[in-house]
Amino acid sequence: MRRNHHGRRILIVQIFFALFGLLLLIFFSTTVMYKEVLRYAPPVQPNELINEKLRRLPIGQVYHNIPKEMQLGKEENIIAGIAPKITQRIKDELKGKGKIYVKTGVKFNPSGVEMKLITDPQDFKVLKIRSGKQFVTSELNGFWSWNIIPLSAGEKLINIEASIDLKVDELGITRTMPFTVFSDKRKVKVNWKYLIRQFISKNWKEISTFVVGSGSIAGIASWLWARRKEKLE
Repeated sequence: MRRNHHGRRILIVQIFFALFGLLLLIFFSTTVMYKEVLRYAPPVQPNELINEKLRRLPIGQVYHNIPKEMQLGKEENIIAGIAPKITQRIKDELKGKGKIYVKTGVKFNPSGVEMKLITDPQDFKVLKIRSGKQFVTSELNGFWSWNIIPLSAGEKLINIEASIDLKVDELGITRTMPFTVFSDKRKVKVNWKYLIRQFISKNWKEISTFVVGSGSIAGIASWLWARRKEKLE
């Protein structure tokens, strides 16, 4: 009986070590095969990694209140923002800000988005009111604001650009990625009151000389006619 029991113990130990050795063999064989696969597998291209990161970004909605028409010299307050979805809370906050335009399908990075209003400095004077990088979540929408003054009449181009920092850990890099979320022309109407004020402001010395020297409107009319004649010649 004791011999049979002892023999069974030996058999169990032998089976255990045999299975353990088999598992080790499988483990090392799999490791070697995996290394060989990695060795001969084509390297992942940086463009593919970046594109994959971009595809994984969440999609939200961008809104702005850029008017269809503006007047020369009249200041306008422009707002723009981005959120996963335009909620009723955001709509309530935008009341009284003019007509709001919404664009869907815009990618963003919740950890940071920055919007910039881009125009020709000869067409618009732009003053930043709220700028910089901002978080974007379901409870916290990004919000930017500018005051702009049209400086010339006609069809003028306005752009809004959103930029995000895209981190690619596999490449060990972080790149700023700009996206144009709005690009269109807006009509700037002639404002005669503004033009007259600008004219007087630029030529007040000559005008005051004629007013004081001639003491009559005829002097001003003569000066204006001379200026016009010089331009025609």
